[in-house]
Amino acid sequence: MTKLEVWYLRGGLTWLALGVTILLVLLWSGGLSRAEGSTDVVETLRAQIVPLPGTLANYGIPLVLENTRQFIDWHYTITLSPEETEVMQEALLLLPAPCCNDNPMTTCCCECNLARSVWGLSAYLIHDKGFGEEEVQAAALQWLQFARGDYYIARALEERGISPLQYGLTTFGSCYRAMCELPLTKGGCAGMNELVEPESPVVVLASSDAFALIQANHNNPEFVILDVRTPEEFARGHIAGSINLDYYASGFQQELDQLDQSNTYLVYCRSAQRSGMTARIMEELGFMRIYDLDGGILLWQEAGLPLEQ
Repeated sequence: MTKLEVWYLRGGLTWLALGVTILLVLLWSGGLSRAEGSTDVVETLRAQIVPLPGTLANYGIPLVLENTRQFIDWHYTITLSPEETEVMQEALLLLPAPCCNDNPMTTCCCECNLARSVWGLSAYLIHDKGFGEEEVQAAALQWLQFARGDYYIARALEERGISPLQYGLTTFGSCYRAMCELPLTKGGCAGMNELVEPESPVVVLASSDAFALIQANHNNPEFVILDVRTPEEFARGHIAGSINLDYYASGFQQELDQLDQSNTYLVYCRSAQRSGMTARIMEELGFMRIYDLDGGILLWQEAGLPLEQ
C-alpha cells in the first residue's frame, strides 16, 4: 500500500469521526460562537504560529496575500519534470489541506485557489530555485500558516486540549463548510475559478506588530516606511528608515503616484488621521500592500518604541 493510499484510509476514518463530533458540538452549542472571556491564548498562539504580513520568506518574497495570484499563475505556467513532480508530491504529502484536512496538500479534495497557490509556489521553488523536499515543505507550510492562520491556531488549541469552537475556530475544512468562494482573509478557499481577493489592501497594525514588521523587513528594499507628517514634525522624531511626504503639501497625491506600487508600505502620522486618508488614496491609486500604523506616533511612543531625530 502506497503512502497516499495509507493517507486516504486514515484520513477517511478521521474525517468521519471528526464530522460526527463537530455535528454534535454544533447541535449542543448552537454554532461556532465565540466564548466570553479572555482570548489571550489565541493571540499568544497567533504570535507563535502566524507570520506577520510582509515577513521576508527565505526565497526572497514578502508574505502578502497579494502574492496569491502570482503563485496561482506559476501553477499554470511552470511545467515540472517527472523528478521535480515527485519532489513536490513528497514535500506536500504530509501537509493536511486546510480546506479539506482529511486530504493531503498534494491533492486537496478539489482544486481550489488556496491549493493552486501552494502548488504554484512549490513548483517555482523546485523548478526555479532548486529547492529540495524539506525546503519546499517548510515554505509551503509557512505560506499556509500565513494565508490560513485560523486553521493552524485551531489545530494548536486542539493539541493543548482546548476546544477551538469556543473561540469561533475549527479544524473542519472550509470546503466542507461551503466557504469555497470566500477570500482567504475570511477563512475561505479564495474561489474555485476566479480568484476571490481581499476586499481592501489596507491593513491596520498595532504598534507592536508594526515594529515586528519593520524588524522582519530590515534588509528588504521593497519595504517602505512612509511618514506623512510635516517636515517640522518629522524633524522632531520619526521611525528609523522613514521617508517623509507632507500630507498637506499641494503636490502630495502626485508624489504618492510616483512611488513604486509593487512595494510594501507602512504609513504613519501623528494619530492615524492623515495616514488613514493616505492609505485610502494609495488604494485608489492601485497600491496593493499598505499597512496603516494604528494610533500613529502617539501610540508608538506610548508603547515605548524608539524614534530617530
